[in-house]
Amino acid sequence: MIQKFDISNSPKLSAAEMLALLWVDGVGPRSLLNLINSDLNFVQIIGLSRNDLKRYIKGSRSESAISDIQTGRINLLSTAKSRINEYHESGIHVISYWDDQYPELLRHIVDPPLWLFAKGNVALMNRNSCVAIIGTRRSTSAGEKIAFQIASEICSSGFTVVSGLAGGIDSAAHRGALSVKGPTVAVLVDVENIFPSENTPLSKMILETDGLLISENRPGTKVASGLLVRRDRLQSAMSQIVIPVESAMKGGTMHTVRYAHEQQRKVVALEMTEYLDYPVENEAYSGIRSLVAANKAQKVEHESLISFIAESVAEYSRMNNPTHSALNTDYSELGQQKLDLDYK
Repeated sequence: MIQKFDISNSPKLSAAEMLALLWVDGVGPRSLLNLINSDLNFVQIIGLSRNDLKRYIKGSRSESAISDIQTGRINLLSTAKSRINEYHESGIHVISYWDDQYPELLRHIVDPPLWLFAKGNVALMNRNSCVAIIGTRRSTSAGEKIAFQIASEICSSGFTVVSGLAGGIDSAAHRGALSVKGPTVAVLVDVENIFPSENTPLSKMILETDGLLISENRPGTKVASGLLVRRDRLQSAMSQIVIPVESAMKGGTMHTVRYAHEQQRKVVALEMTEYLDYPVENEAYSGIRSLVAANKAQKVEHESLISFIAESVAEYSRMNNPTHSALNTDYSELGQQKLDLDYK
């Protein structure tokens, strides 16, 4: 089980100083937190002896990290400041856990990102009316049409669609949101080097439509399977409801569902028999069938989906922060429209 981060202390380090340390190869979020919680300033930290640094920097690459700090201490800060300036010039917002604009929903998960790198409309990070629409890259054409349709309807009803910009269902969900010029958030491994690369044009469309690209990794990070899994936890964390449209028994979608349960988000399974010609026995839907059978997803009929989302978002808002002005939206008029079951 992941141990919850201790982020109770306000850092004595500036943003540039924290990033200078974090960007040393071998210094991860937990080691950085150890240094922050040491109550030392930057000059004191980089002046520590090797043995003293070992008290704070842990992990398999701690020895090389400590060596890099001691040999490169003169340039650490200037390099970080230069890199941050480059990000700003490229339109990339650098946001720390301690910044006011940091997403409130992420503060309450077990291992919140200490840093976020975002391009686009950063106000969407605290929209607090988000629905994650996720699914397999090996999707059916019918599944993609359904993801497109519900995304467009969800955005038309005033909510924000969150997904991961992968092929298949994710892409269809983003495109559905864009079709009504609705807000959509793509949670990525890297906001600069889009993965998969064929979705680079789609990422540009998201930005042109006042959407958001966001990652916990600095630009230039190489995509790896472990980072994709960690990305999955942020898709669910930034949403009140998670809708897996299609997934086999194993895959990234199931990671997001697992995180959703841990984060106490509602997981919704669409009543796919309502959609004409949808092959409910196909392999791409087998994971969703298993979630329903295990009572790990709540089945919702299409015509009730928007009202269910509105009620769930309002309930979540009341339970978690009833005094926050951004959460006091009146959703009572939402969910009244009858949704079109024709997904052609």
